[in-house]
Parts: sequence; C-alpha cells; structure tokens
Amino acid sequence: MLGLIVLVLFLVTMAFVLAWIHNIVAREELSIGTSFGVLLLTGIVGFGADIAVTQGLGLDVLSSAFVGLAIDVLLLASLLRLIAKTEWRPSFIIAGIYAALALAVGLGIAFLLAPAASG
Repeated sequence: MLGLIVLVLFLVTMAFVLAWIHNIVAREELSIGTSFGVLLLTGIVGFGADIAVTQGLGLDVLSSAFVGLAIDVLLLASLLRLIAKTEWRPSFIIAGIYAALALAVGLGIAFLLAPAASG
C-alpha cells in the first residue's frame, strides 16, 4: 500500500514537471490533471509497446532501452498533440526535455539505491 502511495506521489510530481515544461515551451496553460493523464496513458501504452517491440525484434537489454526511450518520446509527443492540443514542434521539444529530465531522475534514483542493493 505504501508503494502505491509513493508511486502516485511520484507521478503527480512528474505531472507537475511536465505541466511546468509545457507552460514554458508552448506558452499555453496545461493543468496538472491533464498532464497526469498524459503520463499515465504514456506509461501504460509505452509499457505494452516496449514489450511488443522487445519480444518481436528479440533485442538485447541496451538496445531495447534505447528503443523504449524513442517509443516513449514519440508517444508522449503524440499524446500531447492529441490531448493537450499542442502543436507538433513544441510537443516534440517538450517530450525531449521531459525524457532527458526523467532519465536523469531515474539514473539518480538507481545510483542512490545501488549501494543498498550491493551491501
């Protein structure tokens, strides 16, 4: 139960970051609820697409990570276009900035947890 609460709080925080990036780049208002929905749909559809591509092409771990990142960026840009009605160019810029920040946060969390797992 605590893990689910932490996951929801993390998603709300990342939704705030996405809304903030969208408001700066596109100069349009995007609510946190809409960005939460976009992130949730991106996560669900991206997870299924990552599994389908990885299993279908038989990729190794590193290649599947890069393909998964590309799928997530394309999916986030497409959902920003469809749900938030953002133009294509700003949506790809927003998706690229968000993907870079999310990758940095993920690597930071992984490095923080790595010593605990090895000891």
